[in-house]
Amino acid sequence: MTALFNLDKTNDTAKQAFLIRITCFFWLLGKLASYKSWIADRSLPTVALFEFFDALPNSVHIISFLVSILLIVAIIAKPLKILIQLFMVVEIFSVLLDVLRIQPWEYLYLFIIGFYITFKQSPAIFYKCLLLIIAATYIFSGLHKFNAAFLHTTWDNFFLRKVFGFSDAQIPAGIHYAGVFFSVGEFLLGILLLATKRKSSTVIALITMHLFLIVVNAVISAQPANSIVPWNILMIFILLYILKHSYKNQYSLGKPLGLPKLSSCIILLFWYVLPFSNIFGFWALPLSSGMYTGKPPRVYICWDDFGKKHIPVQYSLNSKPTKFCNNGRLLLLSNWTHLEATQAPFPAVWYYERLYKRLKEKYPNDAIKMVYTYYPFIHVTEIR
Repeated sequence: MTALFNLDKTNDTAKQAFLIRITCFFWLLGKLASYKSWIADRSLPTVALFEFFDALPNSVHIISFLVSILLIVAIIAKPLKILIQLFMVVEIFSVLLDVLRIQPWEYLYLFIIGFYITFKQSPAIFYKCLLLIIAATYIFSGLHKFNAAFLHTTWDNFFLRKVFGFSDAQIPAGIHYAGVFFSVGEFLLGILLLATKRKSSTVIALITMHLFLIVVNAVISAQPANSIVPWNILMIFILLYILKHSYKNQYSLGKPLGLPKLSSCIILLFWYVLPFSNIFGFWALPLSSGMYTGKPPRVYICWDDFGKKHIPVQYSLNSKPTKFCNNGRLLLLSNWTHLEATQAPFPAVWYYERLYKRLKEKYPNDAIKMVYTYYPFIHVTEIR
């Protein structure tokens, strides 16, 4: 591990390769922890990005998952260009089979290894690419949290009530609005990571944030093992890598990017322009570093056939049938996806419509109704 932080110029290529091994190691842990999201043998139907992929059998999902695991283990042993290229093809194909697998960390990992095989012999350029996309991750993660839905859903309900133990009584306004500092702070730290030459304070603050999230997700939260904890641990390693290399590269916004034009355009488009367009309803939130934003709607599913135990009762919001569902069970989609597949549902209306269709196909004898509502949860829209 000392190779990663050794400042000897002759070891730049070795440190770069070691970072890729570390990335793949935590990628592997995340995939294994969320393995149910990578197969089709589950109660929650898969929804492929392209509808004709929905007809593929579970064996295709399993084979692609196992091949990706074997390739990622091989890359950890030796990050050869051909292995990474094969892995990227298999991984992208697997993601296309179910959009539930489109997550912010998956998007980030693919770009990191993609830039590695492109600039394997140019560690300085790889460092600049890495810095730009990591800074964008924090900038847009913070920017997309700057909304009332984040304060209500994530800050109040999760952090204040679940983590810090506040009661269900009204939270004081000052504490409620203190959540703004979380989103603004993350946004500003992303800017500082990109703009300043001396990055020590910024890196320490970001590492502290990740350690807090690791404790919250691994110890305090009742959520099952998922991809969040490995991703947060990996980000600490990446930040340390950036910190050590910043002393030699002295990169800041005041200097030219010094990147090939195509790479600059790719980073600008996929990490800055498109993520910003999500504010206006374009581009997907998971591809815009959108995590814990509160922006996705709450999607409820009314199900009248729990007698056949198609769906485990623990996935429902209540232990007893509800009048809202005509004495059926009421499920919250995000609970279902987290408990079974350890992932957040893809936040797009077209996904809910396709999922509803897939549910009707998978459970043709059950009466199923789906509705969704955005914060402040006043207007409810039925999915047909």
